[in-house]
Amino acid sequence: MAATYVEILSEMQEQSLESLKAVQGAYLQSLTAARELVEKLPKAPEFPKIEGVPSVAELTELNTKFVDKVIAQQKAYAKQLADIFTPAGV
Repeated sequence: MAATYVEILSEMQEQSLESLKAVQGAYLQSLTAARELVEKLPKAPEFPKIEGVPSVAELTELNTKFVDKVIAQQKAYAKQLADIFTPAGV
């Protein structure tokens, strides 16, 4: 039986996510190798800490929470659009 449009689209989405995951994995691996090389170099003086400046981890958490909210809002919006264009009784 021929695949439906939704099945084809779903498969393409899964393949895209797997490709993205592979690229991210390779990038993380190269950054880890670079960090290991840098750790072998003589230590540079540390920059002074500035009070109130968030860490990279804190910024990452803040931004991911924001993205989660944007996605949730977009999902609700898309559902409302779909409801508007779905004929009654379907």
